[in-house]
Amino acid sequence: MLREIIAIVGTAILTTVVVSEIDEKSNTTEKKNARKEGFEDGVEQGYAKAKEEYKYRLEKIDKCENFIIASIALGIAAACIDGPISEEELDEVMYFAGNVEKMPISQGAKKEIKYLLNHALKFEETIIYLDRIEYEDLKILDELVINTIIADDCINEKEEEFLTNWGNYLKNAKHCSNI
Repeated sequence: MLREIIAIVGTAILTTVVVSEIDEKSNTTEKKNARKEGFEDGVEQGYAKAKEEYKYRLEKIDKCENFIIASIALGIAAACIDGPISEEELDEVMYFAGNVEKMPISQGAKKEIKYLLNHALKFEETIIYLDRIEYEDLKILDELVINTIIADDCINEKEEEFLTNWGNYLKNAKHCSNI
C-alpha cells in the first residue's frame, strides 16, 4: 500500500510539474502574444493619431491657401473694375496678400495666383474662390476691397456697383453661415 501511495503521490507530483511547465510555456506564449497584440494596437493607435494630425495640418494648409487665393482674386477684380490696374491698386492687393513667392504654399496655389494676377476678373468670377472660405474670413476681405477701390483716389459707378455686389455677397454668406 505504501508503494501505491508513493506511486500515486509521485504521479501527482509529476503531473503537477508537467502541468506547471505547460502552464508556464503557455503563459509565456500568452504573454508574448499579448505583448505582440499590445504593440500592434499601439502602432495602430499611433498611426491613426498621426493620420488625424496630418489631415488636420492639410486642412489648415488648404484653408490658408484658399484664403490667399480668394483675397488675390477679389483684390484683382476690385482693382480692374474701372479699367487697367493702377500701380497703387496692385500694391494694395499685394500688401494684403503678402509676398506670394516666399509663402510656404503649394506650387498649384502659386500657379493659380500667377494666373489671377495676369487676368482681369469680374466680381462674379471671384465667387468660386470666395465660396471656399468661411464667413469669418470673408469679413477680413472687406478692408482689402475698400482699400483697393480707393487706392487711385476716386470711386466711379463701376466701383460702387462692385461694392454693392460685395456687400450683397457678404450678407448672403452671413445668412448661409447662420443656417
